[in-house]
Amino acid sequence: MPQIAISEQNYRRLQAFARPFEDTVDDVLERLLHSAEANPPPGPAADRLPQPPSELITSHGPLPNGIQLRAIYKGRIYSAEIVNGSVVFQGTGYPSLSRAAVAVLHSTGSKRPTENGWRFWQYYDPERNNWFSAEGLKDGAVVEGMRGLPSDSISSSNLT
Repeated sequence: MPQIAISEQNYRRLQAFARPFEDTVDDVLERLLHSAEANPPPGPAADRLPQPPSELITSHGPLPNGIQLRAIYKGRIYSAEIVNGSVVFQGTGYPSLSRAAVAVLHSTGSKRPTENGWRFWQYYDPERNNWFSAEGLKDGAVVEGMRGLPSDSISSSNLT
């Protein structure tokens, strides 16, 4: 396998695009290159700076809009929703379940820098009328089932 040398500064920049405890540098570069090739921006190459990709993409595709999420932390229930490839918690969009989970932790005064969002959050399945670990969203059948539902049946403001 070929090896390349990069500066410490660029390595840190690549880390900002990585999913904690999951991605290698090669995984990050592959996503960035795929994104750049699929959506080449107009203008000179120097103006082509990639945006961090949504991390709400599983091997079965992106998570659909409207999925309701909740987390129970320190005896309180926190709610969020999947909107346009982001986890929206308290009006702010986060690119991953983990970053949204850290936002919940920080809202309670915690200083913890990381949290596994797939284990932290639960999603609401309207067909089964119940909450399940967000890890279930990695299952293609679950994601396909959610895609087949009208968005108003996934989304509900009074779910607890």
